[in-house]
Amino acid sequence: LVQGCNADGVWNSAGDSFEVELPPAFHQTGWFFALCGLLGLCGLSVFYHWLLRRAEIKERRLKESNDLLESKVRQRTTELAMANLALAEEIKASKRAEEELLWKTAFFEALVESSLDGIMVVGNERKRIVQNQQMLDLWQIPRQLAEGKDESEQFRHIVNLTKNPEKFVAKVNELYANPNATDRREIELKNGTVLDRYSSSVIGKDGRYYGRI
Repeated sequence: LVQGCNADGVWNSAGDSFEVELPPAFHQTGWFFALCGLLGLCGLSVFYHWLLRRAEIKERRLKESNDLLESKVRQRTTELAMANLALAEEIKASKRAEEELLWKTAFFEALVESSLDGIMVVGNERKRIVQNQQMLDLWQIPRQLAEGKDESEQFRHIVNLTKNPEKFVAKVNELYANPNATDRREIELKNGTVLDRYSSSVIGKDGRYYGRI
């Protein structure tokens, strides 16, 4: 409503009116809201595809990890299978070697026992390994001494039978001090018996010294 007065100061009581129409701001328009909705949908679409992409990457990495793990498992399984085969072959070879050793041992013991000579094999620590019955008979060794753990008792028994114990012991020590030495001599006993004694070292194919016979 607009009122005014003339030059005489008389006011217009009725007044006058007119309409003023202001256009809405851009952010108040329907287009703006539609655009915001469209951008929101685009944002949701982008976020959704980002989630899908992230899930695909995780799934691919998980699959790669699973494939790598399966590959390692297969490789390890193959290695274990090969190791088992090798172990089985090793066990077979060990059994064959054991059987061969048992056969050789039995053959050796039979050969020793069937010999007409008295035989005694002594290890590199002066521990007897084997001696036959003929050895016991020639030196009149009692069974308890032959089977006893104190081997020095049997040695003292043998020494006491010799006519010259000091010379006998000195020669034995000399032979042990020289592993490669070979000796053959007659040994006279106190009862007049004369024994032909031959002694030689036992050396393997690899040159290792194992004792004396």
